[in-house]
Amino acid sequence: MSRRRWRSQAGLMNALQTRIPESTAAYAADGYWQSRYEANPAGRIDEWLLDWKELQPLLEELCPRGASVLDVGCGNSKLCLELAASRGAFVAACDIAPAGLMPLARLQKERQATRAHPSSKKRQRAEEDPDGASGSSGGAAFLVMDARRLGFRQSSFDVIVDKVSPENTRTRHARRAPAAAASAQQMSIYIYTCMYVYICVN
Repeated sequence: MSRRRWRSQAGLMNALQTRIPESTAAYAADGYWQSRYEANPAGRIDEWLLDWKELQPLLEELCPRGASVLDVGCGNSKLCLELAASRGAFVAACDIAPAGLMPLARLQKERQATRAHPSSKKRQRAEEDPDGASGSSGGAAFLVMDARRLGFRQSSFDVIVDKVSPENTRTRHARRAPAAAASAQQMSIYIYTCMYVYICVN
């Protein structure tokens, strides 16, 4: 390994160590995620567990084209944008930390501007085939919400996608109720909100 690459990796590890809490109880604090995303370098995206390429076959199989999707605790993952583009889905991406959502909103605007440009290949394909897959681009709306108190009506969404948030909400409930019971309670809230498919990656 070259010295430059070693220094780069060592610097990355040091940066990560400063952001990892001493106890998982820190994940329960509402302000933890806001401060964590605020500390990210501009444009940095955090993908938890699996990214879009790894989840794409599953999500495209289970998510109908043009579906309404709730992405719970999305953080600053691009999964909501990729799902909207791939399936023409209308995604409500929610997270408790506004700082996690802001990079996604900027990225979506940049992509929309690129597609709208006269030289854009995606725009040309949509004009040539308005009824085809490329003609349905979907989109994402970004909502600052607590996953424990979503507030949506029953069957508001066709699909719910949830990466890791059960672990975080379970930690939040740990002082007030057994973790397993709290996690089951959270699942019931999600299922109530979902019409067809609930996808949990944990």
